[in-house]
Amino acid sequence: MDADEKRAAYLRGSEVQELIIERKEEPSRIGDIYYGLASGINNAIHAAFVDIGIGRNCFLPFSDYPHAIKKGERLFVQIAKDEIKTKPARLTGYISVPGRFLIFMPNSTRGGVSKNITDRKERFRLKKIMEELKSAHGGAWIARTQAS
Repeated sequence: MDADEKRAAYLRGSEVQELIIERKEEPSRIGDIYYGLASGINNAIHAAFVDIGIGRNCFLPFSDYPHAIKKGERLFVQIAKDEIKTKPARLTGYISVPGRFLIFMPNSTRGGVSKNITDRKERFRLKKIMEELKSAHGGAWIARTQAS
């Protein structure tokens, strides 16, 4: 491992599910949000290819977007997985904007409260606030553990 390299692994039990390597010269774009253009549709693989202005079209599975995608359509998308060698970056239309206390998901309808908050009264209080946020601003909101 190089000093200019960061590694992270997602484990399920003792089995590695995903390995992320970030090098200083190529920082991760995961979480970045773009307004892209659906430049191609491939029904055989149930995906769209989206130009977000990074020099290479990105991959957007139909299942990761809230409605049917048309060629030429402009889309708000978020990078879910960085590009790796020959594979393009993977996108999602289910955008998530995390903060210290809340997560905002503008294209979702289902929010809630972190399952780590177990006190019934506190969960009820936070659920009520999340519903008020949804009514006032749309989208879905999740109260994180730190919100308690």
